[in-house]
This record gives sequence, structure tokens and C-alpha cells, in this order.
Amino acid sequence: LSVNGIPYVLYGLVGVASAVAALVMVSYFGSARSDLGRDLLMPALTAAVLGGANIYGGSGSILGTALAALLVGYLQQGLQMVGIPNQVSSALSGALLVVVVMGRSLSLHREWVRATWRRLFSHRTIGAQQ
Repeated sequence: LSVNGIPYVLYGLVGVASAVAALVMVSYFGSARSDLGRDLLMPALTAAVLGGANIYGGSGSILGTALAALLVGYLQQGLQMVGIPNQVSSALSGALLVVVVMGRSLSLHREWVRATWRRLFSHRTIGAQQ
């Protein structure tokens, strides 16, 4: 097996796994609809990004993604047990995703954030004694 062929094999395996997952979902719900996975998209994306995957492409951590998936799953199940609707749970998952992406962006541009913070909040008040 050549190294150049490994991505093709992996994409093929992902395709087979997706087909099996689609068959399981269709057999569970009894019908095929285009919106069956809609409720799973936001938690899955949040878990992947929270687990360390770069939203702009690149590599991520399998262990981090697994732990993040558990965290997001427990968060959603806990909110449902309390009686919070699925829409609110999805909105909170989206808010968590936004917070994680903003935190990563700020950590990547740390020097710019420090310089801006100093420029905005280091001025002295007029009339203050020195």
C-alpha cells in the first residue's frame, strides 16, 4: 500500500461508515428524509472543534474530540433532563462553538490583543494627579 493511496482508502472507509450510519438511521426512523441528521450537526461540529480540530482545516486530537463529544453529549442530556427544549440546547451548543472559535482566534493573535488592550485601556484620565 503506497503512502499516496492512504487518503483515498480513508475517504472510502468514511464513505462506507456514512452509508452504514445512514442505513441505521433510516431503519430506525422508517423513512428517508433529507433532514434526519439536522439535530446532530451542531453538537458534532462543536465536539470536533472543542476537541482540538482546527476549524480552518488541519489536524486534531482523537482523544480530545472523544472527550469533547462526551462533554457535549452530557451537556445536552442534562439540559433535556431539566426540561429545556432541543432548540435551546442547540443554541447553547452553537454558543459554545462560537466561544471556542473566538478563544482560539484570540490565542492565535495574542500579541495583537495585548497591544490593542494596552492602547485602549492604558490612557490616563484628564485631571488626575500623577
